[in-house]
Amino acid sequence: MEPHLATLRELFGFPEEIDERPWSSAIVGPTELAGAVTTALARRFPGAAIVGGLQLPAGRADLAALTAEMLVGVALDASEPYEARPKSARGFEGFDLAVAIAAYPKDHHLTAKPPHVWCLRAYTGRDGAVEFSLERPAAPPQPATPASLLGLLRRDDLLRLGTRYGIEAGSLPAVRAGLAAGFTVERARSAVALALSAAPASRPPLYGSTVADALAHELQREHRPAAIVREFAYRGAIADVAVLAPDGLHLYEIKGETDGSARLRLQVPAYEAVAATCTLVTTCNHRSFRAKVPDRWGLIECARRAGTPRFVRLRAPAPNPHRHSAHVAHLLDATELRRLRRRLAPFGVSDDELARAALRALATRLVAAYRRGHRAHIALPCDLEAWPR
Repeated sequence: MEPHLATLRELFGFPEEIDERPWSSAIVGPTELAGAVTTALARRFPGAAIVGGLQLPAGRADLAALTAEMLVGVALDASEPYEARPKSARGFEGFDLAVAIAAYPKDHHLTAKPPHVWCLRAYTGRDGAVEFSLERPAAPPQPATPASLLGLLRRDDLLRLGTRYGIEAGSLPAVRAGLAAGFTVERARSAVALALSAAPASRPPLYGSTVADALAHELQREHRPAAIVREFAYRGAIADVAVLAPDGLHLYEIKGETDGSARLRLQVPAYEAVAATCTLVTTCNHRSFRAKVPDRWGLIECARRAGTPRFVRLRAPAPNPHRHSAHVAHLLDATELRRLRRRLAPFGVSDDELARAALRALATRLVAAYRRGHRAHIALPCDLEAWPR
């Protein structure tokens, strides 16, 4: 068996075929995927330095295991955020073992990774644990050389290493050549492992899911009573956060640091059909997205402060004139809506009153699910007694 394949089998325990192991979901979240891979690396390489967010000269390793015997670099593509571009695994040539792991829907891009990268698919097993299968083996590896190992170091790290070993040449290529000439492969690997483990890790991006969690808690103080819901779907669009309140439905669309703006063309008309107000939440690198939503939309900017997301309100949302009461009523399924209309028929309610009643019925159903333990998408239950009947 190819030595790296044996190492991967020890690391991730995958079968030869994915069908040999029962699985329940193709979806794997970023926290679950990173945790499972970190645990596997620590178990297989006891005593290794496990580094996250490792910035390379030509790319970024989400995780790396660094030892004097082997340097392992891993690129991770979790299911969320769905709009994020898949990782390229560029700059991984210097690792002894380069691995790309992806979950649905980004697993379809695994075959586009560089040929020297081992490609694995992640999924959720029936016991809820993250499991793995081999999607594509890597091409036969080139033997490691001191120069290839030193190629993992950024400019500052390489210059520091040169100074440590008495190489004071002015240019970066001269320092690299001097170190490579004086190192054996084993010595180079040990020096690179030490330098990378001491390098400051780059911060992870502000993903839309991270921003949504923080925003849900922020909104708790503003909308009472309310049900705050994650991933609210309507007409093929999914709002990241929705607030169900007596005065209407308030939708928040989040564009994290790795998100694109293409779906706003679909999201704007879909949200405005049912929402009392709409708000776009962007990170600092997506300020241009604000021009792609109407002026009546609220604007919030999210930035990282002391390691956590913080929000700056740039524009308050105005009432949405395109909201249609009939569309709001159809947020209920057909059975619920029929039951609600039959109950309200003797009172001759208007379309607006029907819409308010529909929102209350929807909040009732969501809170009941929350209390039964189905809390995947409910950020905060509401006090239904405070809603007008």
